[in-house]
Amino acid sequence: MRQKLFIHIGPHKTGTSSVQHMLYGRQKDLRELGVIYPTANLGNWNAQHRLAFAIRGRRDKGLPEPLSREHELSVVLDEIKRSGGDTAILSSEEFSTANPKAIQFLRDGFGDFEVFVVLYARRQDETYLSTYTEIVKNPANHWSETIHAHLESPLQINANLNIYRCVSRWAKVFGKEAIVVRLYDRSLNVAEDFLRCVDEHRQRGPVLISALKEATKELKRNESPSIEVTELMRIFKSQCDDEDQCRAVSDLLQKHFANGRPAAELLSTKDRRAILDIFRRSNEKLFREYFSSDNKFTPETLLQGPDVKRGKLTNAQMAKIIVDLLRMRGEAADNKPSDRLRHATKTIARQLIPIRRDQRPPIDHDR
Repeated sequence: MRQKLFIHIGPHKTGTSSVQHMLYGRQKDLRELGVIYPTANLGNWNAQHRLAFAIRGRRDKGLPEPLSREHELSVVLDEIKRSGGDTAILSSEEFSTANPKAIQFLRDGFGDFEVFVVLYARRQDETYLSTYTEIVKNPANHWSETIHAHLESPLQINANLNIYRCVSRWAKVFGKEAIVVRLYDRSLNVAEDFLRCVDEHRQRGPVLISALKEATKELKRNESPSIEVTELMRIFKSQCDDEDQCRAVSDLLQKHFANGRPAAELLSTKDRRAILDIFRRSNEKLFREYFSSDNKFTPETLLQGPDVKRGKLTNAQMAKIIVDLLRMRGEAADNKPSDRLRHATKTIARQLIPIRRDQRPPIDHDR
């Protein structure tokens, strides 16, 4: 029998990190069950990002020289063949944006394997929101646009929002029968579901899920930042391009407002309908061809009940947040606000108004 190979391609914002943490942390257990998760050449990663970077012609950020796709592939192949296992798993969300030539390189390299390409489909309005908040809170970029700036062209936020197009690229090379599409939602334990998926296609019973189910419960989920963190960080980045300062502000905001209002409030029901409508036709194809069902990502299915309006922070709310932060900082230093602190508080509060006026007002879809 040919060895089976599962290539988990993400994409981003579908719990991929939890799958990778579980696979990397349980290498020994997996080997005893006949499954190899190659780790010989991961560098600073816990997943096969280097191979994904190499086939796409990208650098590993920790290395001065470009990666050789032939070398990265040969290292992975050698470890798999020496393992003696009947199954191998590769995982990287960076695979998801590979072009047809890169995918063909993998197909040729793993020609001796029975390959399954596994990806998770997440509704586009949720992916749009999650991608946006992740970009904004990252101090290493200069992104400061509002979440509503790309509602008419959401692919500029995340190129894989067109799930069907991503699936089709891989199906064209590996064949539709090799593609395994699973549905993602926030309540899903993706690591557990992935193990169940591998068990189903190994056809040896629930071997992995029985042995490792408890390990999947130990994994932490990446939580989205609050609306306070997202909006204040965005505005700060519009005024400051110093990464160290942005990092300090990001840490401060996330520490004090981790449990603030949910960032989901940034999108109204009409915003979400607009995003889902853009991908309606491609989603219909996805569900028809891979689930033999009607489109489960329609606004009519997902967005029932009263309409929700856009949430935002007013100038007064933002001023109060910064005043509170400065006061806490001052009181921690000398137990009472100093004259200098009060002056700084007034200055920052006064500066918030013109900063807000400089932002282009979003189109009000709720009127």
